[in-house]
Amino acid sequence: MARTSVTDNVEYPSFCYLAYRDEETFANFRMNPLYRFIVEGASYEQGIGYLKVILNKYDFKITNEQWKNILINDSIGNPTIYSYEIPKAILNVSPITLRYTKVYCDIANLFPKSILQKGGHAKLV
Repeated sequence: MARTSVTDNVEYPSFCYLAYRDEETFANFRMNPLYRFIVEGASYEQGIGYLKVILNKYDFKITNEQWKNILINDSIGNPTIYSYEIPKAILNVSPITLRYTKVYCDIANLFPKSILQKGGHAKLV
């Protein structure tokens, strides 16, 4: 059977299962080389690019409260964190979280009525 993606193998699903079963592995799963190759591969420089788009492309702006909720993503799995300058603050965040935030902003910009926001969290509806 032909592989359909880089995760279509034994190693990645096995690692995910181990992270699910083992607290120590889960606590650091975002530092695992295999996981980083597949999911966490964004660089500091790519993070700068995502952040520039987030801050400059859209008519709406992410509030401080929303940034706090976004940063919760980086409290799980011990990701690589970088410091990025934003107006009046330093943002300590992983580039992959900035990528996810950019994608959220892209969707919210294209389909504003399909995003339900409540308490700083967003949900596609």
